[in-house]
Amino acid sequence: FTGDGGSNQGMVFEAMNMAVVLQLPVIFVFENNGYGEGTGADYAVGAASIATRAAGFGMPAVQVDGTDFF
Repeated sequence: FTGDGGSNQGMVFEAMNMAVVLQLPVIFVFENNGYGEGTGADYAVGAASIATRAAGFGMPAVQVDGTDFF
């Protein structure tokens, strides 16, 4: 579990890659509040969303609205 700022760390990408290589049953949760230590996610994240980065590793991903109770 990490935020949008932490999702830009190299160790996160390494962990995602290792999970795919070793076929581990892992769930990665990224909370996007829009600001990674003061830098807006739309400026610091090159992908359309953080969830779409999973495709680069060949993993499925879903994006949910955390404010939607249902």
